[in-house]
Amino acid sequence: MHPYRQDLVGRNVSDYADPSGKFLFREFVRVARDKGAGYVDYMWQWKDDPNRIVPKISYIETFSPWGWILGTGIYIEDVRTDMDALFRNLAYLSGTLLLLIVAFSGYYVWQWAGTEKKRREAWEALKESREKSMAVLESSPNAVVVYDHQGRVLYFNPAFTRIFGWELRELIGQRVDFVPEDCQTETRNALAEALRSGSFAFETKRRCKDGRVIFVQINAATYRLGDGTTGGMVVNLEDISDRKKSELALQESEARFRRMHEASFGAIGIHIDGRIEDFNQALSRLTGYR
Repeated sequence: MHPYRQDLVGRNVSDYADPSGKFLFREFVRVARDKGAGYVDYMWQWKDDPNRIVPKISYIETFSPWGWILGTGIYIEDVRTDMDALFRNLAYLSGTLLLLIVAFSGYYVWQWAGTEKKRREAWEALKESREKSMAVLESSPNAVVVYDHQGRVLYFNPAFTRIFGWELRELIGQRVDFVPEDCQTETRNALAEALRSGSFAFETKRRCKDGRVIFVQINAATYRLGDGTTGGMVVNLEDISDRKKSELALQESEARFRRMHEASFGAIGIHIDGRIEDFNQALSRLTGYR
């Protein structure tokens, strides 16, 4: 039986050969007898068009209950046409994907270039800001110390070395033990206040490397890290020893003057415009005036 070659129905086709001379029906029988099933390629007419001969391949299998050989074939051109269509679709899909990838890559590169430019600008701005900050610290006449949250030294400027005597390499990563015994309580209270309010200022004393004790004016403030936690503290220490000495000398001078004034038998202080500014107890007793 055959759907298009009904002229072969009922005929012995053992001697039938395709245009290339291949006895295809003999090959069908051989494959079916030797293997039970298999593939045979040959030349055959295109469907019901006897004038068009094209390559074809058939799958042959024995149907033992009837002693028949069944075969179903496919035209190679159909396969090629389907494959070409598949390849075209794949090419279109690949081209589309490639365009998308190129577009995405271009967009990513453009975004990356913009981000990288901003990052470089931010880095340069940060470097510039750091240079300015370091210039301020380096040129400051007052000692400046940066501590971490555990009170360890992260940095101090040259003025600290000049005033207190320590080099940065000696104290980096360590605590500075330069608070005199009689100032430790007020220092602890000041630190507690700084943690509560963020800053503090007070006058106190600090010990130098060589053992000298100097008066300092301390102004300090805490700083925060990126996560919002307290990172540590920046402390500015101004050496006010000369001012303190002047204040003490003035107090002593005033005390001496007061003692001499009170010891005099009749002392009176008159302003340049004639107003009485002061007189001592001896004159008060003498005159009865206060």
